[in-house]
Formats: sequence, structure tokens, C-alpha cells
Amino acid sequence: MSDDSARAPSDETPNMRPLNTCLLSLSAVLLASSASSQVRLNEIYSYHCGPDTMEFIELAGAPDQPLDGYLVCAVESDGDSMELGRLDQVWDLTGYVMPSDGYFVLGDDAVAEADLNIGLEFVLENGTETYYLVRTTDVAAILALASTNVDPDGDRETLLATTAGVQAIEVVTIVDAGYPSNDVVYDCATAFGPLACGFGAFRQGGIFRPADSLAGWCADVPLDFNNTGGCPGGGCPEGVMATPGTANPSAGCTVRLTGDGCDAILSLGTVYCNPAVPNSSGLPAEISATGSASANDGLLTVEANQVPAGQFGYLLTSRNQGMVSPPSSDGVLCLGSGIGRFTQLGLVGQGPTLSVTVDTRNIPTSPIVPIVAGDTWNFQFWYRDAGGTSNFSDAVEILFQ
Repeated sequence: MSDDSARAPSDETPNMRPLNTCLLSLSAVLLASSASSQVRLNEIYSYHCGPDTMEFIELAGAPDQPLDGYLVCAVESDGDSMELGRLDQVWDLTGYVMPSDGYFVLGDDAVAEADLNIGLEFVLENGTETYYLVRTTDVAAILALASTNVDPDGDRETLLATTAGVQAIEVVTIVDAGYPSNDVVYDCATAFGPLACGFGAFRQGGIFRPADSLAGWCADVPLDFNNTGGCPGGGCPEGVMATPGTANPSAGCTVRLTGDGCDAILSLGTVYCNPAVPNSSGLPAEISATGSASANDGLLTVEANQVPAGQFGYLLTSRNQGMVSPPSSDGVLCLGSGIGRFTQLGLVGQGPTLSVTVDTRNIPTSPIVPIVAGDTWNFQFWYRDAGGTSNFSDAVEILFQ
């Protein structure tokens, strides 16, 4: 880190001098490591002509990455169902590891590429259904919600997106003809379908990211109904073949959509280095990120709660992760080399809550750089604590699209 990136304007933050001194000493002991890739949904194939075999949900991520704490969920979203809002399916991936090819497949008996067998045919709903990839430190709490209504107050915000300690990484809905008049899209999920066909409207066979691209899901070319080129009733848009466990096709999609869900509801990224070391309030500072994971939107807000009241803090960021306990701090720095500090006027906060709106076009490393699609960045708050020492929140890793 350069001296410029380590120096905060003294007239903006007069009480931050101990942190400035500390940061200069920290720069000599930073531990660099490559940032890990976030697991994401990559392909869902769930509706077919005739028997619903070959149903699967494909995840993509860094090879050999542990999947502890990740869960894939499906919520009943069809208005004709008597169990609207029910958590139909929940699959716990704890104990599994992302295969060396970077694809993890949850598939039924007919899917030879399945890494996790989800059972016989008809496991995934044919009607409108909302699919989630979530991560949590309390897997048992999510498993306990199986077959229950996760939207008990009917506000279309589910417990999968609003429960403390749960990060809803991605949420998408595949809809049939009942949407939007009758069916429900939960947690502001992006809706895909229905298809207008020869004698009605159908839920499409499935959705996919063209060529595994982080730019989003294909919105105008579906997965085929039977993976051989046919559509019920004719007149449906020509689909592409499903590809469990291998790269998705590079279809000529003209419209791509992301499935991040509600900016104000869904937490972005994956929290790590948690819990943080408790501060003088007796509680650890907890980080969260909301808004958009699009590199071009500039709608990212990073916040820390449970900071001691009246104490100042900075937001730090780096492409790399690390773990070091600085001698001048009570906490753990979880960022690696190339650290930037958000010290601009208005971005230096005061507890008990620190909040920074991140300009993704101007990340204050040395030199200043923009975030681009495909980048992974890590964020952590550093704050002054009682007695002249300092401490850190936990950290969050965000994969930008």
C-alpha cells in the first residue's frame, strides 16, 4: 500500500490519528492471497414434455471450493397451489466440495452427471417456482423451515431473505401462464417466462447463463422442453440443449437479466472472518452489503452495525483476502495486499452504525481503479475503540457481474 493510500485528511477525521498510525504499521504485515470465487446458480432444467426426467440445478464456482453452509431452495410460487409460499425443497450442501471442473449438479436419477441425487422424476415443480442459493452459519435453522410457509405474513419477502445470518446469494423465478395475474414472485426475483406457444402459454424448460457468463441469464432463448428440439403445441421459441456438468451453450441471447432479487432485502456477497472480535460494547461489529452486484450500477452499500457509539471508522477494500492480528489492534484484518481506504469527505462514519455507499467506478486503491464484471472484491470496516485501540468488523466478499 502506498503512503498516499494510508493517509487520511486530518481536517476531516481529527479523531482518527491512532488509526492512521496503525495503518502504516499494518502495511508491513499484510498477507496476500488470491480472492476466491463465489458460488452461483448457473443452469436450472425443470419442465419437460412427458415424464419429468433429467431435472437438475447446476451451480458454478471455484474448483475444490468447500460448499459448507450453502443451501439450494425452492419455494412454491404458483397461485393455484393451496400451499403458496411453502419451502418445497431444501438441499444442504455441507460436506460437499465443488468438483475440479467447477460445476456442481443437483440432479434426479436420470442425470448421470449429478453430484447430489435429488430423487426420482417430478422433484422440481412444473408451475411457477422461485429458486434460491443461500449461505448461512445456521444450516439447521433453514432445514427446519422445510415444508413450512416461509412467507407467513404474505408480504412476498421470505424468511430465506430476511433472517439474520442468512445471505441470499441469488434468487430467480421461472413462471407459467399464471404470472403475473395469479402467481407470486418472491423477494423481487427476476421472472423468466412464460413462453407463448401454439395453444397457450407454458413455463419454459429452464434457464441458463450463456457460456456461464456473469453478465446474466438468457431471457429470450430458453432451455428446450425435452432436450431434443421439440415444444408442446409448436410455435414456441426454439430452445437450446441442457448441459448438466459442462459449459453452457453460447446462445444468441439478445436480452440478459440478473437474478439478484430485491436490493433492499437481499444481502450481497459472502461474509467471512466471522464473528469478529468483540469490541468495548461487548459485541462484534457485523458487516453487511446490499444493493447491486453489477459493476456498472454503482448501487452498492456496505454497512457495519454494533460499532461502539461515537467511535469513528473507515471502510477498507482489497481484491485479496488475508488474516493477520495486528499488534496495534484488538481485531483481525481479513484483507490481503492492495488495500484501499474510503476516506473521502462524508464516507468516514461514527458508530454505532457505519455505512458507505461505494462508487464502484472509483475504488481508492493506488492507483484508483474501477470494478469490472467478473471481479471479486473484499470489504471490511476498521474502527477506533475505547482506550485508544482499534478493531475490525467481519468481512464480506462480493463477486461483481
